[in-house]
Amino acid sequence: MITTFWLVLGYTCNNRCPQCYAAPRGFPNKWMNPVFAKEVMTTLRGRGVRTCLLIGGEPTLYPNLTEIISFGSRIGLKMIIVSNGRRFKNKGFAKQLFTAGLDRAVISLEGATSSVHNALTGRNSFNETTNGIRVCSEIGRVNTLTTICRGNSHQIVETIELAYRLGGGKAVLNCAIPTISKNFVTAGQSLNPLEFADVVDQAFWELKEKNIPFQLNATFPLCLLRRETLLEALRLDWLSVGCHMYRGKGVVFDPEENILPCTHFSEMPLIENATGDNGNLKLEENFWKIWEDPDGVAGEFRSTLWRYPAKRCVDCEYWGGCIGGCPLLWTYFDPSEFIDGRR
Repeated sequence: MITTFWLVLGYTCNNRCPQCYAAPRGFPNKWMNPVFAKEVMTTLRGRGVRTCLLIGGEPTLYPNLTEIISFGSRIGLKMIIVSNGRRFKNKGFAKQLFTAGLDRAVISLEGATSSVHNALTGRNSFNETTNGIRVCSEIGRVNTLTTICRGNSHQIVETIELAYRLGGGKAVLNCAIPTISKNFVTAGQSLNPLEFADVVDQAFWELKEKNIPFQLNATFPLCLLRRETLLEALRLDWLSVGCHMYRGKGVVFDPEENILPCTHFSEMPLIENATGDNGNLKLEENFWKIWEDPDGVAGEFRSTLWRYPAKRCVDCEYWGGCIGGCPLLWTYFDPSEFIDGRR
């Protein structure tokens, strides 16, 4: 069932992005035990899982990073790192990771200009990030990741153009979702769903005219796009829909050895302290029983997700793929306002 898993190596970061899921936690200085990381990798690889994403915080700050990449690569995992790219400016550092078995780096590029990127990362990081993309393109494989949000929605086209000039292999777009913690939910940098659709509509046709491809992970309802935009984006395969949480295709492990359904649940794990008091996780014996039990905590969580967020979703031809947008959008916005009242 699982195809991909994420290891949150730590929430420590050298940036301070306000839209980050780690922001409500305050970027604590705690790293994942490498023994735990290896046990997770061994257990999931043993059931045929192929892809491991190393994330943070900022995973390049992790003290055991080369060791973890090398171990995962040796047991047959495709090792991918999602990074702000700042440490990759050092060619020796980048070469060390790719030599150890890193399949690719995915580097966050949040704007086409230093003023926009730096405002969204909370640090003067633009030059280091862009140099990191260049270095990775020379030594290995690199994609870029841009999170559409209130602070950069006016220069999405320019940001993707810059990504390709820097040598990026694929420009990927995400959409910022509301900031969620166990104590509050705020819009943060998130646009409302219709604003996201309008930004994508405009950027899509500009980029298509310039023959510049991108990949959008659509977390808003597809019905908010103009029909001609939706059909053409699907035809070109520039649009990814769905959510791994609904079918249990992805799982997240954090540095406190909690199990999360998604990275955005950093303060709300499905299973807390998975190792238990004795420090012995016994993943091979217990994890799959927990994850695949339809009546267990993970099964009940997935069952709860499967609901129509609005009446119009019931007869939608794209239901099951679109699922009415990311369910976390609707922790702040009203789905009936945007879906049932769509244009």
